[in-house]
Amino acid sequence: MTVDDPLRAEINRLGGLLKGKQIEIIPRTPHFREMLVQSFCYVVVWHILEGFNCSLGYLQCRDGEACLLAWKWCDGRVDCTDGSDEESCACLTIPGDFNNSRLAMLPNQLGQTTFEEIQNSSVAELLNINSSYGNPEGVHPEFGQFVSTILYPRCNVSDQDMCSSPGSADNICTCGTSLLPCRSWCEEVLNDDRIRNTTMLPQCDVFPPTQHGCWNPEPEIKNNEVCYHGSGINYRGTGSTTLSGAACVEWTAAQGGFYTTEYPWANLVHNYCRNPTGLERPFCITEDGSQEECDLIPCNADGCLDLGPPNYGRRSPGKRFYFVGERVAFTCYEGYSIKSEYTNEVRCIENGRWEHVKPICSVNMRGRLEKELLDVYSPNLAPEGNVLIGFTGSVEQIVDLTWQDSRLRWDPKYYDGINVFSVPGSSIWTPALILKRNADPSYTGLEKSIPVQVNNNGVVTWIVETLTTTVCDADPFYFPVDTMECHICFSATAAIGQAIQCGHGNFTEDYSSSLSCDASPPAIQEGEWYQKDRLFANGNREACFAIQLERIPWFHIATTIGPCVILVVLMVITFVMPLDRGDRISFGVTILLSMVVSLVFVTDVLPVKGALPLVGQ
Repeated sequence: MTVDDPLRAEINRLGGLLKGKQIEIIPRTPHFREMLVQSFCYVVVWHILEGFNCSLGYLQCRDGEACLLAWKWCDGRVDCTDGSDEESCACLTIPGDFNNSRLAMLPNQLGQTTFEEIQNSSVAELLNINSSYGNPEGVHPEFGQFVSTILYPRCNVSDQDMCSSPGSADNICTCGTSLLPCRSWCEEVLNDDRIRNTTMLPQCDVFPPTQHGCWNPEPEIKNNEVCYHGSGINYRGTGSTTLSGAACVEWTAAQGGFYTTEYPWANLVHNYCRNPTGLERPFCITEDGSQEECDLIPCNADGCLDLGPPNYGRRSPGKRFYFVGERVAFTCYEGYSIKSEYTNEVRCIENGRWEHVKPICSVNMRGRLEKELLDVYSPNLAPEGNVLIGFTGSVEQIVDLTWQDSRLRWDPKYYDGINVFSVPGSSIWTPALILKRNADPSYTGLEKSIPVQVNNNGVVTWIVETLTTTVCDADPFYFPVDTMECHICFSATAAIGQAIQCGHGNFTEDYSSSLSCDASPPAIQEGEWYQKDRLFANGNREACFAIQLERIPWFHIATTIGPCVILVVLMVITFVMPLDRGDRISFGVTILLSMVVSLVFVTDVLPVKGALPLVGQ
């Protein structure tokens, strides 16, 4: 309220006696103003209130003119017009064993001026986890230290000041400044939904920034580096690398200018990782202007430390700390492979343990063998000397080609006992074979991209699975007891120094389903045919597969030949019948019509190409 100057002077005098208390002047008569001027007779009623008129986190100057931020009280700079903010700034020893009886400077941010007042307040109960005001376990580990610094502001005494250790009987040091918790510390500690009764504490925006001078606990060290608590808003380490390995840019750069303007309290120095916006973890700005999470280690989170990459390998993602449930995949460099007794992926489980051990990469002997054999190998050059190509096959299955290439030999004892491996056919030399009498214009030859098998003696086995269309001549003259033979031949006549030999020889293991060369196997019934298959080499230049087909005649004898013979016999009977028989003509006409119908069926059965069958002549 506004009062006259004489009254104000008197109130200020009394206010010095009751510093920190609010007073109210109540008039006793309607003409109080005149009476005050004439006789200065008035009644002053003091209302002793528990709090200030100022908001939480502010202190009122003695003259009542202004409310001052608590962190500007006893900071060595006069801010109140009456200088009351820098009066009676004394370092006091906290009674008892609290915080090793350290020094504190009052009043605190709550306006409490004595230790007794602090200890009897409900705010002090925040330090007692078992009280109704206490907070559950698992909240920020520095919560208790943070509250104690609010209740008992730190006393900042210069090392050169001899009064840094109180020597008076009442344990009072009359020099130094007050240090309240830094705002970044407040933002981190109170950024936890599990903390109760935060309304009893000042809001974080009334705490001092780091550049003004404030109290921050020493950063915790883990694995020889500064770690972070909670979400890392108060992280003060020098980490400057993101999870992807990108380097952070300066916060003062154009990409980070917004943050330095909006969050001047957040310790945004150099290019160090910080968390001014209260995200889940500290981050920084990269060269392209994006915001990336930093690769930092939390102090108290449940998780696993980095196993590191395996020898001769890498891991993904590569971080220094993994939270519970996160997985890491391991791969080996080219030429190496993970040993069979290990898994290529591990998961972080509780209590800092990994589900499996880190795998070991060993030399991939097959890959090394392939690399050493094919590095100087040219698939365009045939093996030296005469190449003997062996072949075998089976009907409706495969054709096997084998040859020896001296360039593909090795000693298994130097390659972990490996004596056989497979490579794409296009990566080594393969014989150029041409299908004779090809009937498919789109056919381009045997497929070379399929794997071929190479053993340590240099023997190459090419297992060909292909569908071919070829021309085959038929001779149905002896239908329905006719036979035919069809040859499917692959020729190597265009090649020089290559010979084709029928049979596996000593090249590959024997297949029970394969055919013997130049042998006559027993006939196999396939529908209306007896089938015989034969392999042979024609002049060491052609690999031929012969199919001999012999028709089974009984069906056609019963349905074609038999009816025709019966009709012929019946027709002969018409010639021996007496001429005076009246039904002779009708009998002959009926037989003739039957023969016509039978010939229609016979023409559908007889082959339409080649020589005319004997039964049709």
